Amino acid sequence: MDELLRAADVAIHSTGGVTSLEALSCGCPLIGYGSSIGHIRIHNRTMAALGLITLADTHAQLATAVRDHLVDAPALAALLVLHRRRARA
Repeated sequence: MDELLRAADVAIHSTGGVTSLEALSCGCPLIGYGSSIGHIRIHNRTMAALGLITLADTHAQLATAVRDHLVDAPALAALLVLHRRRARA
């Protein structure tokens, strides 16, 4: 798992827990998305309050968070913009 996280520009997760710890130990930025129930919500909000993850509650927030993490990867950021335009159509 650490090889995948080290290769990633950002990880998007909804589960928290061990995924968060693995990503943090590898230096992989995390976005918590789709985690609106139970203890996962509390875990992710606490991690966000500590500045350890970015939290996205909506698709628009997710797109912004991913774009912010991909500032140094313009080709990937361009694909994200294209995807958003297609989603609106």
